[in-house]
Amino acid sequence: QRRQQHLVSRAQCDASRTALADRRHELDGRIAEAQAQEQDAAAQRRQKQAQREELARKIAELTAQLDEHRVQIPALTETQTAAQAEADRVGTELREAEAQRGQVMPGLLAVEQELMRLGQSLKEQEEQLTERTFRRTRILERLREIYRIEESEVLAEQASLPPVSEEERGQLAAQIERLKVKLESIGPVSLGSVEEYDELSKRLEFLQTQQADLAKAREDLRQTIQQINRTARAQFRETFAKIQQEFQHYFTRLFNGGQADLILMDEEDVLESGIDIVARPPGKRPQSISLLSGGERALTATALLFALFKVRPSPFCILDEIDAPLDEANVDRFTRVLEEFLNLSQFILITHNKKTITKADCMYGVTMEQAGMSKIVSVKLTSSTRTPPAPQQPSAIPAAA
Repeated sequence: QRRQQHLVSRAQCDASRTALADRRHELDGRIAEAQAQEQDAAAQRRQKQAQREELARKIAELTAQLDEHRVQIPALTETQTAAQAEADRVGTELREAEAQRGQVMPGLLAVEQELMRLGQSLKEQEEQLTERTFRRTRILERLREIYRIEESEVLAEQASLPPVSEEERGQLAAQIERLKVKLESIGPVSLGSVEEYDELSKRLEFLQTQQADLAKAREDLRQTIQQINRTARAQFRETFAKIQQEFQHYFTRLFNGGQADLILMDEEDVLESGIDIVARPPGKRPQSISLLSGGERALTATALLFALFKVRPSPFCILDEIDAPLDEANVDRFTRVLEEFLNLSQFILITHNKKTITKADCMYGVTMEQAGMSKIVSVKLTSSTRTPPAPQQPSAIPAAA
């Protein structure tokens, strides 16, 4: 029991020692904080002392300035009194001047109005002088150009003439008016009429020559157009007959039978005539292509396309989803016929049909490995050199609509 009590006492002593150590550590921190605060207070005290010394210095300076200002107050007061007296005197003179201005202002306004009136009159006289000078210059120029009379001669004759009375001036003015009326009735005299006539004659001759050339060119064009139309009609009839024959052939190949024909709607004017396509798939009556089903129309249009390529081959041909409305049997016949044209033209097919894709030499597609990023891929399926297959016998499978 005593040992147990000693252990308890020892634990209490250890706890007390730990608490005392914590307390000592806390007191050490507070002492350090107090020392730091003491240092801050000392620094602030030194700063306050410096500020107090600076304020004392400024107070001394301001006291000295105040003493100087107190010494200057009597002189400034005397100067203010003199300035006030001078301001009173100037104000009195200003009021007297304003009173005098009020008396002089009406006369000044009247003088300004008279000056403006005289300026306006002077301006009008200057304009009249300018106009008369211009008219005089024009008259002298007309005298010099028309009558070969110089200004000096006019001045000499004017000096030699006796003064004209008002009655004579009126008679001369009436005579001048009569002469003006006669001149106006005669009309202007053109000194270049002969040259103008010669120029117009040459112009008329030139225009007549051009008119004759245009008439001849129009006749030549009319004959050329007629010849071109005759040639075009002949070539059109020849080409139309070939296309008609090839269309019937490829229609039979693609439909595995049946009949088709191209008919001109106007035999007289083949260049402006429309063309009617008549098709009879196997087991149906002859009817216009507009009455066929979608697949039959597509296959008929394909037959017409192959007929055109057979007569007039093109280096390239792009077919966009041409096999979309066709079934498997029709796709087989379409691809067999297409292989016959590979030595004539290059075909680019846009398609989703597997059978058509298997017949391709190269395949191009667009894929998207990552979202928003397209990528073009290509596959070369066979050799670029291909021998066209021999024509096969028509299959027994009927064409699907």
